Amino acid sequence: ITITISETKNSSNYTLAILLTLLLTSIFIAFYLVMRNIINSLKNVKKQMKTLDLQNRLHTKSNDETAEMVAAINEFTERVKNLVLELYSSFHASKQQGVTLSDTAQYVSRSVHEQNKIIALAQKNIKTASSTSETAKTRSLNASQSMQENIHQLATLENSIENTTHT
Repeated sequence: ITITISETKNSSNYTLAILLTLLLTSIFIAFYLVMRNIINSLKNVKKQMKTLDLQNRLHTKSNDETAEMVAAINEFTERVKNLVLELYSSFHASKQQGVTLSDTAQYVSRSVHEQNKIIALAQKNIKTASSTSETAKTRSLNASQSMQENIHQLATLENSIENTTHT
């Protein structure tokens, strides 16, 4: 069998074309698998973000950029979870302070109401005392006038008695 140079050259070109096709197909398949892994990881992240599930973490078996991205997303999720917990704690503390403030305001309101009752009663007592004082003053003046009249009558009577005894 005789093989010519041109047949060998065609055979080499054919083999090279097949190898190049296999190489490109392998690269495409590898690229597809890497991208599918990345896309699936991103879909998981999207699903967790939609449900606000901050407990679960992403996992990957690769040691490439996807693993770095998954680690960064997990770190971000942990930070978001800590912020949410801190906000919840602050909200709860604020709510408790609001309840305490409301209770204190109600206590102060009741105390002010009671103080107003006491002040009204004191004002009424002062008015009554003032009225009683005015009455006592009037009675005292009347008694004083009555005493003066009695003293004057006694003096007149005494003069009359003296005049009667001297005559």
